[in-house]
Amino acid sequence: MNADDAGDAISMANTLRDPAALAEAGERLRRVLPPEYVDQLAAAASHATSLIHERLGPGMMRALPGSFPEWLLLGMTATTVAWRDGRAKVCPCNPSVTSPEPIVAAAWLPNAVTCFKHKHMLGSPVRCDACGTEPGDAAGLQAGVIGTGVLIYAVALCPACARELLGGLDSPATLPPGGAPALARGCICPVCLNNRGEKAPLPPDGWYLAPGCPVHLPGVATTKPPTGSGQ
Repeated sequence: MNADDAGDAISMANTLRDPAALAEAGERLRRVLPPEYVDQLAAAASHATSLIHERLGPGMMRALPGSFPEWLLLGMTATTVAWRDGRAKVCPCNPSVTSPEPIVAAAWLPNAVTCFKHKHMLGSPVRCDACGTEPGDAAGLQAGVIGTGVLIYAVALCPACARELLGGLDSPATLPPGGAPALARGCICPVCLNNRGEKAPLPPDGWYLAPGCPVHLPGVATTKPPTGSGQ
């Protein structure tokens, strides 16, 4: 990656961290891009979200972008920049920015992008993407999937890193974010977006998690919750 590409990846990561900057960037794109392309992009992003919910099964969570650790956010944006510039390895379907569709990438295989049909070409992880620990088999790793626009980004974590970085994949199920019991424990996750903890807003079991939540995302740098979060 050259200096310009690295700068683009860092700039994109900074935008994803700031809800206001992200909204402004989206509005700016809507002003300069053809309306039909904007519609295609929105439809592809919606399709990607549906694929995460309907096809990838339970155990997957979505966090607010500002809560992602630096290595994960930069991995996502670096792969996105490489794909945008035509430098990423792609599947036979050759997904392109000119024809928006859901794309899949993985932390364990940088600068590689596939369509959803060919996601198996990304292979299987052998080590934790955060600390590098090799548990001996993939069963010792917990899978997480992050949806950002058209990108479906997979990450593999050992149990210790999953607890540290995501607060534990099972904690939202046992103490729903935004619900009264979680709030009593100090949860700062969005209340209205999470249906007051009564029903997962991202079926089957996906929740919106706030950065710095002492219950669900401990140890993650705190940023302001998004406007309209219901806090």
